[in-house]
Amino acid sequence: MGIENVVENKKKQSLRNNEYYQTQELYDLLYEKSKRGSHFHNLVEMITERENILLAYRNIKSNRGSNTPGVNNTVIDDLARWTPKEMTRYVRERLEYYEPMPVRREYIPKP
Repeated sequence: MGIENVVENKKKQSLRNNEYYQTQELYDLLYEKSKRGSHFHNLVEMITERENILLAYRNIKSNRGSNTPGVNNTVIDDLARWTPKEMTRYVRERLEYYEPMPVRREYIPKP
């Protein structure tokens, strides 16, 4: 399977996930408005909707790097044992007083 097929399959899966959580119509509307120059404020409400949080989890868990620990030493599988309600509550609480964590940086020696 070529890289083009892999990319196309990921796009199709992402679209199916959006349709499953009924977010595609909203994303299309926001995209159209942005193309016409609209500006958006207070998108946190949309970000913290249950469906959006579960969609993000579903998309992230299939990423190749999802098993690489972050700066807080957790991986996406650590969330798999939670119920959707617990996960939604966790994400909402984290975003309520969000402060970015330090960037994890790995220097690669150059010859």
